[in-house]
Amino acid sequence: MKLNRVKSIGAALIGLALVAALVPEFFRYRAERRLYEASALFRLLIAQGNAAAGETAMLDAVAALAMQAAEGLPGDSRPLILAGSARLVERRPDEALALYRRALSIGERAEIDLNLGRAWALTGNRQAASAAVLRAVWVSPALISALPEEVQAPLRAALAEDAQQLVSHRLSGPPPLPAGDRSE
Repeated sequence: MKLNRVKSIGAALIGLALVAALVPEFFRYRAERRLYEASALFRLLIAQGNAAAGETAMLDAVAALAMQAAEGLPGDSRPLILAGSARLVERRPDEALALYRRALSIGERAEIDLNLGRAWALTGNRQAASAAVLRAVWVSPALISALPEEVQAPLRAALAEDAQQLVSHRLSGPPPLPAGDRSE
């Protein structure tokens, strides 16, 4: 009888340990669902053209869902990028810049650099926009084809020059981001 009781207590403790180990996954799952919902809504708005028409309430919902997802996904830049993109489409570049900078603090991705460039362009700071876009295509040259034709040639030329400097050991690092966006 005593042995059965010890086994029952042991099984209960193992069960509790398993439940405790899975609890964080429930929160992560919920955050992933929110990110999925926000992404789906954003894609729908873009596809329908509603985002460009100034569908502020829906874009606010995208940003809010993305930020809720960010709470459950620490160390994941995707929700911050999505929230920044919603703000960018709303033509709120300062808010977009703040969100992209938070995403950049998690880790650099070419899409973050590119979106920083887009946000800087909306503020009218062409120099910062150019620096961020150059950094983005330096990190991922495949992005050039996604950019407007008129900017592709200068970017290809800048990348070719960087390649020559790299071969001749005169390039000390990638093109820098604008000063406020560096993670130094």
